[in-house]
Amino acid sequence: MPESPRWLCARDRNEEAFTILCQLHSSPGKHDNSLAQHEFNQIQVQTHLENVRADGSGWKAAFTKKSFRKRLLIGFFVQ
Repeated sequence: MPESPRWLCARDRNEEAFTILCQLHSSPGKHDNSLAQHEFNQIQVQTHLENVRADGSGWKAAFTKKSFRKRLLIGFFVQ
C-alpha cells in the first residue's frame, strides 16, 4: 500500500506524491494526468496554508502573545 500523497507533500516528497496520484487516477487506455495534476496542486496549496497557519496560531501563541493571553483569560473568567 503506498503512502498518502498528502503525507508525502507535507514532507516535501512531491515527486512521489504526484506519481501515486497518477496511479490512483489512471484508467486503462487513458494517459491524461490532468485530474491528478489538479488534485496535486490542491494538496500543495492546502499543506502550504496549514504550515503558514501553524506558525502563528495555536496554544503556544495563546500564551506568548499578550493580546491573545488577555482574550484567553477574559474568556476563561467569563465562563
